[in-house]
Amino acid sequence: MKLSHAGYLALRLTIAQNVPATRNHSDKLIFPTAILLASVGVAVSSFSLKQLLKSPKHR
Repeated sequence: MKLSHAGYLALRLTIAQNVPATRNHSDKLIFPTAILLASVGVAVSSFSLKQLLKSPKHR
């Protein structure tokens, strides 16, 4: 039986989900990094919105 590429990836993901993960040092950085990236995204979005609202409207 030959698996397609999508079937192979699905099988790999299924096997990877069933393997218990050992926590290492990099797992501790995931939450703070996510918070940092989210706050940078919000800051950039709010800055862009301010610039958009400040610019004169051309019609």
